[in-house]
Amino acid sequence: MCKVLCIELVFILSILIIGLKVGVMNLLSSIDCLKNVGVKRAELYKKLNIYTIYDLLTYFPREYINCSESRTIKCVRFNEKNVVKARVLSKLSAKWFKNKKVFVCKVLAADEDEETFEIIYFNNTYIYSKLCVGSFYIFYGRFEKKPCGVSLLAPEVLQSVGFIPKYSLTKGLTTNILQSNLKQAILYVKDCCYILPRELILKYNFTDLKTALLNIHFPKTKQQYEKAREMFIFKELLCWQVGLLKLKSSVGLRNKSKIKDIDVNEFLNALPFKITGAQRRVIYECIADCSKDILMNRLIQGDVGSGKTVVAAALAFMFVRAGMQVALMAPTDILARQHYNTFCNFFKTFNINICVLVGSLKVKEKNKLIEGIKNGEYSVVIGTHAIFQDSVVFKNLGLVITDEQHRFGVKQREKLIAKGESVNILVMSATPIPRTLALIVYGDMNVSTIDELPPGRVAVSTYCVNSKMRKRVFNFLEKEINNKHQVYIVCPAIEDSKNNVQNVCCYANMLKENGFLKYNVGVMHGQLDAAAKNSVMQNFVNGSIDILVTTTVIEVGVDVLNASVIVIENAEMFGLAQLHQLRGRVGRGNLKSYCILISDLKSPDNKERMRALCDTNSGFEIARKDLSLRGPGDFFGIKQHGDVEFKIANLKRDFRIACICKKEAEHILALDKDLTRKENLSIKGAVNKLFSGDYVVI
Repeated sequence: MCKVLCIELVFILSILIIGLKVGVMNLLSSIDCLKNVGVKRAELYKKLNIYTIYDLLTYFPREYINCSESRTIKCVRFNEKNVVKARVLSKLSAKWFKNKKVFVCKVLAADEDEETFEIIYFNNTYIYSKLCVGSFYIFYGRFEKKPCGVSLLAPEVLQSVGFIPKYSLTKGLTTNILQSNLKQAILYVKDCCYILPRELILKYNFTDLKTALLNIHFPKTKQQYEKAREMFIFKELLCWQVGLLKLKSSVGLRNKSKIKDIDVNEFLNALPFKITGAQRRVIYECIADCSKDILMNRLIQGDVGSGKTVVAAALAFMFVRAGMQVALMAPTDILARQHYNTFCNFFKTFNINICVLVGSLKVKEKNKLIEGIKNGEYSVVIGTHAIFQDSVVFKNLGLVITDEQHRFGVKQREKLIAKGESVNILVMSATPIPRTLALIVYGDMNVSTIDELPPGRVAVSTYCVNSKMRKRVFNFLEKEINNKHQVYIVCPAIEDSKNNVQNVCCYANMLKENGFLKYNVGVMHGQLDAAAKNSVMQNFVNGSIDILVTTTVIEVGVDVLNASVIVIENAEMFGLAQLHQLRGRVGRGNLKSYCILISDLKSPDNKERMRALCDTNSGFEIARKDLSLRGPGDFFGIKQHGDVEFKIANLKRDFRIACICKKEAEHILALDKDLTRKENLSIKGAVNKLFSGDYVVI
């Protein structure tokens, strides 16, 4: 009796201790506070960037398997994963190969229609021993068509029915372990806890946090996880938009520039050409920015050859006239030198000192320039990342100009601002996109659009052919080179690749085997170091190279006025926007220029995309076409905005939600600009977490 009482007391005490632990723990507690998460498992979680209970709860599934959507062999989609319910008919073979280093086993199975297929496993003796002849299993894997029939390669055997979430895991962590820890972690979430203002919860029919977590990690229906997923995406994109809007109106960044008192016409009248109406409009939009209390943070987007550099030079002129310094950053040494020459030509009638600061300079020369920048000897400093090193100090920096390839995250922006008391930022984008999209992507910036090309610009003629016409293309290239012109050839791969994908290394040799032995062929790609790339590009600029075989590293590059043809192999592998940018490498001068797209893909979608490029040279029209065909995905890279990386949102997929969130963010800040209201406190905290401390937002 006494022993029983002692056991009961120990049990009650343990329950009280667990209850107390739940009470004092919160979502920011370390992951090893959870039951069965010791030091070793915590180390495994750290590999997934899971350190706290909150991190675990927001480690969302990458996909879901719907076990109820079982397909028969007649309906499977090849080269993608399928669920199939099948009965094991027999075990065909189990053999070791390569001195018992590789184990291959084969099983014969039949689906619910009694259609047979082969299941193949590699290095999995366990699954071979566990599969029982005559038993039904639910398999999940990729099917392949083979001459002898259909094969299912190394499928998973699913142990449950309904919806099964799949996570990106590391060795030692399984889905079962993760979900066991998740069930415990969800206990620490308070009931009726909401991560969005109640107004938005009701408006969009969202749930409380605990329900959403259960539905995203342990869904019973497709509708449950889709709605829960939408809520977390909405929250992330809403906080992102709030953060951008807060940046746009950041207090404390007071503008001290006086360029509104400078007459820009002095510069414009000295140009050897007349600027377009669009350029003039954008210049005055920038001037209006600099007349306000808040520092300018503006994006100028325009098509290839629309004259963004002239606009930047006009602003630089006004800042220099106002007694301030200007910095312009380019991605490469050679492009920095091109900008230097361009600005020297623009300012040749004015007494403005310009220097170019790049990494390839000798130490003595570099130190001399750094000293001149510090004492204000140079008003315009053009260079690569070298100009923002700690050793470079400006006397009175007022304007930073950069291109989209080096668009700064806010952490970098703050570093630039710290180099002067009043630093304005101007970003030039060579990727023209519809204004609605631009306002979402560049939410922290004001956006100007140069939607007019200078008069007299010669359009690039674009043609799409298949690989059978490559010999004719080569004949045309030879004719152009004999006319003292130069040629780009763009390949999607660097070295040997499968599926008839052209690569730069083999292509250069193929040219020599097809009559180009007497011409100078250069090769450039991303695996070359900066010095090698600069050397190749410089040789192409000065005419030493006749044909440059390259990857897309030349997408944003220097002007080679003598280049008249660009050939793009496997054109179907590039987005429309990227193809348009590549086409912009030719037609930089007054030569009649050509873009030849080579593609063997006969799908209706690809034909429509190629036709769009052949029909127009307008980047904005191409962008609109791209949006209608493929959505906004081509405009986003892996880094979706500055330094921000999303946990669950994806701008390519969730653009519609991002548009909604922008409007909601504007509404929230209009009523509560400092996010001090109780219903906005969760947004305030999430904004700071999303921007990871690199962004001073609130």
